[in-house]
Amino acid sequence: MTVCGIAGFLDFNGTTERKTLVAMTDSLAHRGPDGAGYDYYSHGKVSIGLGHRRLSIIDLSTQAAQPMRRGDYSIVLNGEIYNYREIKDGLQSSNVGFETDSDTEVILAAFERWGPDCISRLRGMFAVVIYDHRRGIVHFFRDRLGVKPLFIYQWDGLLLFASELKAFHQHPGFEKKIDRSALSLYFRYGFVPEPECIFSNVRKLPPGSYLSLDLSNGEQRATTYWDASALARTTKTIHRPETELLEEIDSRLQTAFDYRMVADVPVGIFLSGGYDSSLVTAMLQKDRTEKLKTFTIGFESERYNEAHHARAVAEYLSTEHTALVCTEQDAQAIVADLPNYYDEPFADSSAIPTFLVSRLAAGSVKVALSSDGGDELFSGYSRNLRFQKIYRQLNNLPAPVAGILAGFAGWNAGRYANDLPRSVWWEKFAKVLRDNSLLSIIDAYPSFTSVNSLEYLMLAYPSEIINPQDKLRDKLRNIEDRFNGLLAYDYQSTLTNDMLVKVDRATMAASIEGREPMLDHELYEYLLSVPSAQKMKNGQLKYLLKKITHRYLPAAIMDRPKQGFGIPIGRWLKTDLRGLVEEHLNEQAIARYGLLHPQRTKETVNRLTNSKRDEPQLWLLLTFQMWCAKWL
Repeated sequence: MTVCGIAGFLDFNGTTERKTLVAMTDSLAHRGPDGAGYDYYSHGKVSIGLGHRRLSIIDLSTQAAQPMRRGDYSIVLNGEIYNYREIKDGLQSSNVGFETDSDTEVILAAFERWGPDCISRLRGMFAVVIYDHRRGIVHFFRDRLGVKPLFIYQWDGLLLFASELKAFHQHPGFEKKIDRSALSLYFRYGFVPEPECIFSNVRKLPPGSYLSLDLSNGEQRATTYWDASALARTTKTIHRPETELLEEIDSRLQTAFDYRMVADVPVGIFLSGGYDSSLVTAMLQKDRTEKLKTFTIGFESERYNEAHHARAVAEYLSTEHTALVCTEQDAQAIVADLPNYYDEPFADSSAIPTFLVSRLAAGSVKVALSSDGGDELFSGYSRNLRFQKIYRQLNNLPAPVAGILAGFAGWNAGRYANDLPRSVWWEKFAKVLRDNSLLSIIDAYPSFTSVNSLEYLMLAYPSEIINPQDKLRDKLRNIEDRFNGLLAYDYQSTLTNDMLVKVDRATMAASIEGREPMLDHELYEYLLSVPSAQKMKNGQLKYLLKKITHRYLPAAIMDRPKQGFGIPIGRWLKTDLRGLVEEHLNEQAIARYGLLHPQRTKETVNRLTNSKRDEPQLWLLLTFQMWCAKWL
């Protein structure tokens, strides 16, 4: 069992050399420092390369090294199959033999038995590539929730695949052409939503899907085997007695958490002291005699310091706790390295503390549990509550009043025509008022939650914007419980494109495996059937999760205002990091890449720099320019 980096190619021109495969694979050495493997094959005129960098977690023997071949099939795997032992037991009962104790061989044996449909039996996080030597077909698989990444580049008879974009830069056939539609999305959200990518001809394989490519004729078939938005749309909610509901959720959480502890190396937990990570720690520690290892970082500024909250939880649970109070200089030193690991533009500044806590944990463990997904599963964002209030208020508005307010909102949209963020906000709010329904709130939701909207700085605006977020809204528009629809939107947008990217790159940069105990597809499916009114009972966010947490931890320790995992990036950009701003956001640097309007961008930077508020847009612009300096 290995979390790692995978890379490779299918070259229909047959010109890619083995040394290129080695270079692509070794560019991901931080994802797998324990070993490397490179297999090079030919199928007719097509050359095939499979590369793997190994981070050993289960079956540490060399027999479990990759690429692995079993009969007609070769595989490279990035990820973990948590239920591999159950699948293996079932196959062994049918007289299927095994040579290793790795989940990699279990996937191959399952593929021999069931073909691509075997993927529906896997419970875990994974990106998998399987080459069928006899049939000449290559299959690319990705886990249901998109925990593990898989990038695919296709152009002019060449297909490249990798866990990170940086591997593509090692291939001479990779064309570094910016996709302007994707760039506009970055300036709107601070990330490029899946399946789009910042480079043309590159896509991220969508979660819950696989792609099969026939080497004899180049034909491709894309298959969705699990669709989170379709499930959200079709699952009927069932109101259950609260006692029964809490028991069932508690049991499902315990199962999901226990699965994430399977390893032959030490496992630790990122503990912030908030409800999500505290519950994970409490449920896993309660039946164990050995002390779990927990890790926290804090900052000197009390506003951003959660270390004392985490310490209180750790002391109550008697974990082996390690805490590090970082100076601002420690955090700022990370900034220049971010483009090395976030090799697609990415503007979530909490990547900095995530990287720091990953590096702290790497001194003691090879696996660390994060606790993302609790807000999306159990309704933990204040905006969820705010939208609930908006819905109720709009339903009570007489149509004439709503019409007048819509007119006022539309007037404001025009009034702020030169201030795109405000203009878009008012335009969406006008639509909400005109339609007087939650359907339009689902339409407006991303605009209410986005704070960026800097597309107007682009030198050449795309003629067409392909926005996966719009397609996602369309899928969720007719959902029965529309507040569950908002949670499903968050789950498949911010969580997938922001939180999971942040944790994967940060943990892998520190050469440790990040696991997500909350992100279990069976838990997700069950919680879709829970009405949102029970998740936000009496206006209390995370009501059910808090009730369960209080079974294991006293409310006196837990009850306090929600605190994000953040840093004072806005202040730093105007003080200690001002030099980086001046280096990368001066007029000459802006003009260098031909992507941003120099004068307009300069005016925006001056406005943001001189603002009294912390402006996230300034960080978004800086990270983009730093990314350009590294990768263009």
